[in-house]
Amino acid sequence: MNAEELLEVKDLKVYYKSSRGKVKAVDGVSFSVGKNEVFGIVGESGCGKSTLANAILNLIRPPCYVESGKVIFCGKNILKLKEEDLRRIRCKELSYIPQASMNSLNPVMKIGDQIIDAMMAHIDISKDEARERAEKLLESVGLPAETMNMYPHELSGGMKQRVIIAIATSLEPKLIIADEFTTALDVLIQRKVIEFLEERRAAIKASAIIITHDIAVQAELVHKLAVMYAGRIVEISDVYKIFDDPLHPYTEGLISATPILGEKRTIKGIPGTPPDLINPPPGCRFHPRCPLAEEKCKYESPPLIEVEKERYVACWRYGGK
Repeated sequence: MNAEELLEVKDLKVYYKSSRGKVKAVDGVSFSVGKNEVFGIVGESGCGKSTLANAILNLIRPPCYVESGKVIFCGKNILKLKEEDLRRIRCKELSYIPQASMNSLNPVMKIGDQIIDAMMAHIDISKDEARERAEKLLESVGLPAETMNMYPHELSGGMKQRVIIAIATSLEPKLIIADEFTTALDVLIQRKVIEFLEERRAAIKASAIIITHDIAVQAELVHKLAVMYAGRIVEISDVYKIFDDPLHPYTEGLISATPILGEKRTIKGIPGTPPDLINPPPGCRFHPRCPLAEEKCKYESPPLIEVEKERYVACWRYGGK
């Protein structure tokens, strides 16, 4: 792990126990996130994105378990930390915006009290100072001061999501993990929420991991993008290079299935369905759906290799051993 890296995930495997066998939700994932970098993870529902997020935060609970691998954050293996140590770094150094985060607010507490409690639980600050800070935080995400005295049920979905962003960034963490944070919002509100998250992230100079199945959201936010399929990463690159020249056939399929404003083109879906992660296909897991699959793809799994500086792909068309 070099000085510019904040997070390094090394050959991480996270499985679920089931009556049918092991569900290989995350199966040998490796990547790193630099300081002040926005790193995106995109892929279909069920490919293991949220399980990966929970593992990075060490929020894995049975029947899910970590089979092997490391998650190095600021030089420490998150997976080996005690619960007390994890509580110290969560929110303060490592914060989380979960799926359905709008429902994670306490329904019987005022918004202001929830932000104040989060701050006072982690830093030495008076209640008056915390209140003043909370008001400024709400203002920074476009919410009026009177929001402090409102309950969650009095807010719209977009307002609640902005409150979650305020809480997640209240202690100026080094890394923010946002998992499907625009789900259930309409397009206009989604855009505003994206803008407020990016403004807050840039203001506190945090890194971020943005996890979503919506590749268009990734195009707006991230510097580097990892494409995930069936528990594995198949491509990592600068986001502009991925959109201009996707290397992996799955990445190409995702982009071809996404409408682009102002561009006339035929929208193409990806044939077939994602594999069963209890019994995934041998070789490249995408080969049953891949229009370019060759005989080798059916039997040998391609490694994730660097084909040019900071550009990685797992596809036999680009070599590998």
